[in-house]
Amino acid sequence: QSKRTRHVAGGSSSPECAGANADPPLQGALADKAASVLMQVLFAARYARFDLLCAASRLAQKITKWTTDCDLALCRLMNYIHSTLSYRMMGYVGNEIREVRAHVYADADFAGDPSTKRSTTGVHVCLRGTHTYFPINGQSKRQECVSHSTPEAEIVAADWALRREGIPTLDLW
Repeated sequence: QSKRTRHVAGGSSSPECAGANADPPLQGALADKAASVLMQVLFAARYARFDLLCAASRLAQKITKWTTDCDLALCRLMNYIHSTLSYRMMGYVGNEIREVRAHVYADADFAGDPSTKRSTTGVHVCLRGTHTYFPINGQSKRQECVSHSTPEAEIVAADWALRREGIPTLDLW
C-alpha cells in the first residue's frame, strides 16, 4: 500500500493523527444483562429510592451503545446501592386533610450530560403539613434543549415541573 493511499484512507501514522483511527470503544462485558439490571433498579427507584433515578436513567440511555465505561458506571451504581441498602423513602401523616397541601419541587443541573451538554431536570411531588410529609412522585429527565446558563436550566426545569406535575396535582387537592 502506497503512502498516499494510507493517508487518504486515514491510515497515516503521523503523531497528530494518532487518535484519528482509534478503534471504537469495546462493547462492555455486561451489555447483555445491563437492560435487565437497570430496569430492576428503575422499578425500585420509582417506588422507594428517588436518589437512584438520575444515575439509572443516564445508564439506560446507553443500552444500545454499551461500552466498558458503562460497565464501570453500572458497577459503581450497584456498589452504591449495596452500601445504602438501609436508605428508604418514608412518609408520615399527622394532620387533618384540610391542613395538608401538595408541594412540587424542581431542580436542574447545568450541562450535566457531558456527551450532549444537556441539563437534567429533577422533580419531587409530595404532600406536606406541619406533621405530614408524604412523597407522591419523583422524576429525573434529560431536558429537550441545551441551556446556555444555570438560570435558564432552572427555568426550563420549573416550567416542565409545573406543566407535567404541578398543575395535574391540583386535581388531587
